[in-house]
Amino acid sequence: MPEPSVPTEPVQVPQPQPQPAEATPQKTNTLSIVGLVMPLMFPIAALVLWFQQTNTLSTVGFVLSLIVPIVGLVLSIVALFQIKKTNQKGRGLAIAGVVVSIVMLILAFAALALALTNAIKSGEFDQKNGNYGGAQPDKPVIYLYPTSPQEVSVKLKYDGQLTDIYPGFNQPDGWKVLAQPNGELTDLSTLKPYSYLFWEGKSSKPIALPDEGFVVKGSDTIEFLQQKLAYLGLTPKEYNEMIVYWLPKMQHNAYNHVYFATTSYTDTARLEVEPKPDSVLRVFMVFKPLDQPKQVKEQSLQTFERKGFSVIEWGGSEQK
Repeated sequence: MPEPSVPTEPVQVPQPQPQPAEATPQKTNTLSIVGLVMPLMFPIAALVLWFQQTNTLSTVGFVLSLIVPIVGLVLSIVALFQIKKTNQKGRGLAIAGVVVSIVMLILAFAALALALTNAIKSGEFDQKNGNYGGAQPDKPVIYLYPTSPQEVSVKLKYDGQLTDIYPGFNQPDGWKVLAQPNGELTDLSTLKPYSYLFWEGKSSKPIALPDEGFVVKGSDTIEFLQQKLAYLGLTPKEYNEMIVYWLPKMQHNAYNHVYFATTSYTDTARLEVEPKPDSVLRVFMVFKPLDQPKQVKEQSLQTFERKGFSVIEWGGSEQK
């Protein structure tokens, strides 16, 4: 018997896949490059030609007039002389360099003058005496208390310039007075009576205000000074005279930073008293007004005991 036929499925033969065509590099059109470069060449060529025909110093002088005016001014003036001789271009540029240099110099000097004026007003620089910053003495007064009526010589060796003294004396002789135990003084040159010796000056070594002392409300000035000055050793008569002088300068401030100077004051205002006193107290208060309170280290104060012939001084200064 014939075998039954078995249907067969058609055999699929794989077809080769088409390969992508390789990209052909595009060439840049030569004329496009030339068209791009040529417009740039004209201003460059013109600039080179301009520099060749223009005086070099006139260009340099104008540029420097904006940076270093004094150099720009000199170069611009030299360029004008060169252009006059060579007939080069650049005269207008040289003139501009001169004008700009002068304007810049005027502005620089005006700024410097303004800065100095502000510094002088703020007390940072004393143009007359060369003093920088710090506090200058205001109304130091000296009391003399001998144990019996006695002629006394007082000389002040001050690192600075004395501006006011009362009673007056011829430097370096100092004061020569007859002192009474109650503090009354008689000037031996005029025989006029005085309560104390007074002086003021501008120091070459101003006193700095350290981050130490006391921060006091302006409204508490009286109580503070009465307490501290009495503790330091001033009598009620002495500290009341000091308070009367300083109160108007302190009580209307929101706060005051107060410091009692010691050697920073006495080393710059040295007293020579003959005969030599048995005890000397020199109270010098430096203060600075404050809008807000600040933290400072509390100053440790030393009390004072009067013995024998005593010399007492108080004074102060406001630091602005």
